[in-house]
Amino acid sequence: MKKIKLSLIIFSFSFFIYFFININNVHAANFLINGDSRSVRVGSILKIQINVDTQNENLNTFSGTIKFPNNLLALQEIKTGSSIINLFIEEPKEVQPGQVNFSGITPGGYTGQGFLMETIFKAKADGNGTISLQNALAFHNDGSGSAATTTSRNFDFAINSTAPAGATSSFEISADKEAPEAFTPTITKIPDIGGNNYLLLFATEDKISGIDHYEVKEGDQNFKIAVSPYLLADQGLKNDIIVKAVDKNNNERLAIVKLRPENTNLKNKTNNLLLKTLIILLIAVFIILSIFWFRFKKDKPNKK
Repeated sequence: MKKIKLSLIIFSFSFFIYFFININNVHAANFLINGDSRSVRVGSILKIQINVDTQNENLNTFSGTIKFPNNLLALQEIKTGSSIINLFIEEPKEVQPGQVNFSGITPGGYTGQGFLMETIFKAKADGNGTISLQNALAFHNDGSGSAATTTSRNFDFAINSTAPAGATSSFEISADKEAPEAFTPTITKIPDIGGNNYLLLFATEDKISGIDHYEVKEGDQNFKIAVSPYLLADQGLKNDIIVKAVDKNNNERLAIVKLRPENTNLKNKTNNLLLKTLIILLIAVFIILSIFWFRFKKDKPNKK
């Protein structure tokens, strides 16, 4: 009888632990790694997408480390133009062979399934490998930045001579005659990054050759190479801003930020109204004084 009770206790405890773990995982942020193929030839291109499913949670910060076997793959490019991450604190890049770090935020938060980035690799040698996302972190858009539970899934691939022939380049630069996609820069303040200063956020993509760099021009100043977030020199926001996106074939896309046009118009309208009011008042005063003067002259007795 005691053995039966002990077994029931162990079963109940195990069920509770299983139920508790699964309840927590229901709302975990799932980082997903998807590829266009699991088998490629040497010299072919392998495209990998990193996505996130927030599981109905509103999250505003994402970070992690992408690991890949650099003896099998060579990183060619990273595309983030359509990413739900509006502001990269750490731009995704290969910080050391086989390792890409990234960290960024989405002001206002994001809920749903979203694209983070695409990494484009070129197969170097035959073999089997795994692409993984390590140290994956996500934080709630709840004012306190509480950490969300995260999960990630690896992507296994094979490089061999029996794989179907694939593309050997992710783009052909000479064939790119199109400008980067249209985009809208944003001016904002992010205390954790720029303190009380205004920052300029911008990002777009070029689907053929990829973005090479960005340039920013404030007012009458010359264009200069820039990365987002960009600390504005004109913190008074008095001058228009032009952001230029340049792809790898030197095609350009310009985005113009008109600063305070409504304030300028309002100021002009206010000045015009004040001027008109002042003129009307002066005319009214002149008329009233004229009336009093004529009455005074009329009522004044003539001296003989």
